Amino acid sequence: MKNQIKNSGMAMAIILFTCAFASLSFAQNKQVCEDIVAQIYNGINQRKANHLTQYLSKDFSMAGQKGEIALEIFPVYITSLKDNVADIKKFSEKQTDVLTLVYEAKFAEMGLKKSTFVFDKNNKLIKMDLLPTKVQHQKGQ
Repeated sequence: MKNQIKNSGMAMAIILFTCAFASLSFAQNKQVCEDIVAQIYNGINQRKANHLTQYLSKDFSMAGQKGEIALEIFPVYITSLKDNVADIKKFSEKQTDVLTLVYEAKFAEMGLKKSTFVFDKNNKLIKMDLLPTKVQHQKGQ
């Protein structure tokens, strides 16, 4: 009987450890989010963005658009910027139920621009305000 109690106690400890570890693996990771921001700026310089869509939440929003439309325009938007980013610097961060990172980017022609990136608890980008932009979408196009 003692062995059963001891074994069940050990099993419970393993289960609790596993649950705690699993929850940490799904927790927001600031460094991962910062790396995604850096990859977005690199995508601008390389005029490549399709590989970045994996970091976007299904309800991602940008340039006044949300969801499927925002997901469609993201790679076009990133690759259409005809300016290079010379340097980036994290300006601020705010952690609530989401992580908001604000960066200053020095563009070769446009100069210094602030951009905001908002990440959900799964390190997915849910909102991006890279530059002051508004995209109008017309149905049927």
